[in-house]
Amino acid sequence: MPRPVAYWRVMWREKFMHSLYPPVCLACHWPLVGRRALCASCNDQLTRTQPPSCATCSETFSGEINVASFDCPNCRDQEFAFSFNRSVCVGDELARKMVHGLKYKGQLWMGVEMAILLAEALWDTRFDASWRQAIVVPVPLHWRRQVYRHFNQADELARPVARRLGLTYLQALRRIRYTTTQTLLSRAQRQKNLRNAFIVPPRLRRSSQLEGKKIILVDDVFTTGSTVNECARILKKQAAVEEVAVITFMRA
Repeated sequence: MPRPVAYWRVMWREKFMHSLYPPVCLACHWPLVGRRALCASCNDQLTRTQPPSCATCSETFSGEINVASFDCPNCRDQEFAFSFNRSVCVGDELARKMVHGLKYKGQLWMGVEMAILLAEALWDTRFDASWRQAIVVPVPLHWRRQVYRHFNQADELARPVARRLGLTYLQALRRIRYTTTQTLLSRAQRQKNLRNAFIVPPRLRRSSQLEGKKIILVDDVFTTGSTVNECARILKKQAAVEEVAVITFMRA
């Protein structure tokens, strides 16, 4: 799908501002070359998710855990429609700055940096050879929010990840109901807020593009998993996909 005119306005405005004010590292403010957000040193300091962590939601824990018997507080009593989420970074100050810069300040160059990092999620051994033909799908925004923001942050991550890894990119979901922000809602409220908010476009339902395929669902942040879970549920119900795995930049 071609990008809207408003997106290119944001992009050209960003390029113009970079010509006036060359980019600096988000963390240490050292001058940067190219459309990067962090210098190499600060990139290395960004806190990646590491074991011990929940195999389903990527929540990290201190000490040692027995993966076979571990009872994750976030996943307890939940039946997720996705197989697992793999977040690249924990929600520290630097990761939050990057998410905020892309999502609320329209810093599209931040999305380039985040997508490079997000591709690391595919190093997870669970993405074995059977995922080489997977379809990369972004979590969609409602059109009203996208008109206001001029872009979809999940799309800014999913497109370059698919391109970088040689995978097929597809906008396989549409958000049909405008929902209130999830930030201050409980899990139960989030689930109610999102129920039937997404659909698979009619042209893609039970189509050869999706039916029986593995889906890599992309979003910027994983909190309770309510949003990606509803997306995965709809993909399985309406498009008969085989499996959905989630990759996110940050685990909140």
